[in-house]
Amino acid sequence: ASVANAYLNHLASSDMLVQIKKNELGMLKMMQEFANKYDFIINPRAIGGIAACDLNLSISAISQIFNIGIQCGIYLRPINNTLYVLPPLNNLSDDIRMIRSLLASVLEILQKWE
Repeated sequence: ASVANAYLNHLASSDMLVQIKKNELGMLKMMQEFANKYDFIINPRAIGGIAACDLNLSISAISQIFNIGIQCGIYLRPINNTLYVLPPLNNLSDDIRMIRSLLASVLEILQKWE
């Protein structure tokens, strides 16, 4: 309980939650741009520091996303046909450019499989 209380105190005294909310728009914009570029991406969305989209891909392609992501240097979480992007929250405004680039690499590979 002391760790939880210390973390809650940290959140109360920092602007982390404000920064996460601010970066939510950047994450949503990124996912919308990918949806405009790749026909297999539908329903892009973001809330807080989590971005997601649905994928109109085969089950075999979706089952490879985690491994492709690791090879490209990004940890991606596919659940059924939904792809979740959950970046670290400590430096999201700086990391979003790198996330965009790494995710684009994964999506380019998936585009070839489509």
